[in-house]
Amino acid sequence: ATLYRAARRAVVGGFPPRRYELLAEISLQTLVDGLGLGEASAQLKEKGREAGRGMVGAAAAKGFVTDWSPRAFREIVLEGLLRDFGVETEIVEESDETLRYRVFTCPFLEMAERLPALVCDALDAGFHGGMDEAVGGETQRFSCMGHGALYCEYIVAWRERGSRSAEARRGAGVDDV
Repeated sequence: ATLYRAARRAVVGGFPPRRYELLAEISLQTLVDGLGLGEASAQLKEKGREAGRGMVGAAAAKGFVTDWSPRAFREIVLEGLLRDFGVETEIVEESDETLRYRVFTCPFLEMAERLPALVCDALDAGFHGGMDEAVGGETQRFSCMGHGALYCEYIVAWRERGSRSAEARRGAGVDDV
């Protein structure tokens, strides 16, 4: 008989065991020590933006996407790019102008839990900002695993696709990413 239980983290096999979280923590701390928290956060946000824009741009070229919509974002980014990156998502709500989704597997969870200001509020926020630039959307975050939630939840809205304003979404208690 075998007993299974749900785990919050994925197990990455291999020998010898990889300890990249130690390298990441040392690197992030070195960045903060050298630049200060504010400048380190700004640099990470910009690098995240570049990565998000570049990854989505490459996925768009590969999938021949020229006009982004919630459906195209779901198919190309969530079900393609992020899944290939090891990120499992669930669609909560989809319309012609918005897509609300949850992320259950963060590839940087160990660091996000230790240093959420750098990993979530800077790097991840920048990454989503870069994706927004590539797809013409606006992402806002509802919850975050690095800040203790069970999953990260985002909504992406396409400005030209609907009349619901950013101010109305903010009034609904949505955090900007």
